[in-house]
Amino acid sequence: MFHCDACGPYAVKTELFREVFNLDGRRVLVKNIPANIMGRPQVSRETAEVVQQEVHGAGHLVKTVPMDLFAMN
Repeated sequence: MFHCDACGPYAVKTELFREVFNLDGRRVLVKNIPANIMGRPQVSRETAEVVQQEVHGAGHLVKTVPMDLFAMN
């Protein structure tokens, strides 16, 4: 059992999620990121470093997909 100072004790769920990153005006989607889920995903330092390496050139591009962009004005 994990204890969060904000939420109290709970069982941590580990799930895969996806996140869109903005790199120099280019949007990049990374999926299958392992994280502990507590309101929003919490990733380990090691996972964050791997994601950073992936999006900055160490990973291989799986595919390119079109993306709609909406802005709140």
